[in-house]
Amino acid sequence: MDKSKHFILMPHADDLSGYLRDESGFEMSRLLGMEYTPLQKPVEVVLNGEYIGLYFLCEKIRVESGRVDIQEQQDNDTNPYNVSGGWLLEQSGTGTYVHGQFENNDPSRLWYWFESHSPENVSQVQKEYISRFIFQADSCIFVNNKHDRGWENYIDVPSLAKFYIINEVMSNIESFCRSMFVYKDWGEDEKLKFGPVWDFGNTFILSGTDEFIYNYNTQFTFLWLRELLKFPRFKAAYLSVWKKFKEENILAQVFEHNQHLIATITTAKLYDKVRWPYYGDIWSNASENFWDLVISKAAWLDEQWSLPEGDVNCDGYITSADVTTIYNYLLLGDETYKSTSDVDGDGAITSHDITKIYDILLNGGFPPLPH
Repeated sequence: MDKSKHFILMPHADDLSGYLRDESGFEMSRLLGMEYTPLQKPVEVVLNGEYIGLYFLCEKIRVESGRVDIQEQQDNDTNPYNVSGGWLLEQSGTGTYVHGQFENNDPSRLWYWFESHSPENVSQVQKEYISRFIFQADSCIFVNNKHDRGWENYIDVPSLAKFYIINEVMSNIESFCRSMFVYKDWGEDEKLKFGPVWDFGNTFILSGTDEFIYNYNTQFTFLWLRELLKFPRFKAAYLSVWKKFKEENILAQVFEHNQHLIATITTAKLYDKVRWPYYGDIWSNASENFWDLVISKAAWLDEQWSLPEGDVNCDGYITSADVTTIYNYLLLGDETYKSTSDVDGDGAITSHDITKIYDILLNGGFPPLPH
């Protein structure tokens, strides 16, 4: 087996977080149940008899059992029946893309582009299929009616919601525009899933703890994310993940995981600092400072994402539509807004929650109009 195809040595020359950026994002991904998260292990490397420092041996993201576990298609396949799945795509800055999206069809204004990792060598039939699929998804995202559900025929909402929460907590400003992986299994009905997570190197580099990642004025673009956030059904999806994040105390579990990592690499960090003194000047409190940023960002997000009491459908208003939403859950089993339907906070979704909404409306409990 050619191990170079399966693993990569990551230097993580990381004097700002104490080697915690990638591992924090990876562990959040595991705890939130993403289908696959790369594993990495710290190793000290000696090359040709020379000590070259502390690295992380990390799994490469690839299609195979135990990683991105989808039915893989062959390179250069020209049979239209075979090309609907086996896709592993990355939005990257290489410029060698199977699909590029342009602003107003202007070739000089490239919005985003997808490079294909599987298949690696793409026939025109394969390229036309995936390009058409992404273009159709894009067309359904950029619609005026944000209650339209057409985009859900192309995008896997649960994976997108988890992917967003992880990268927002980590303030990873390149998460939706560089090093972003998506994949699609075989079958016309299969959707584009977000992940695996990868490359948290820009976590808290250009960003603080009191702003959303898509609002930073950087070279990165968040066109899909900005638009998707306008759909109440997506808001309900990521707020449901956020509820799980809090209830299962994900942050504390990641902290405990990181403490174990720090203990494992303590001696190696000292030797690495001797080998690379440039990166060691501010290491003494790096991990503590980094974790303070993560905690502050999570607290800020919790403030921003608190809904007005009774706003079940996450549209910024309290109206009869919120009552209808609960009815849809009780009568039709539509669980889209399940996490926001327990209005009275008793742990169950019943007619009492509908009564609570009427009480709020009758007592003038209207929230401010959205900005």
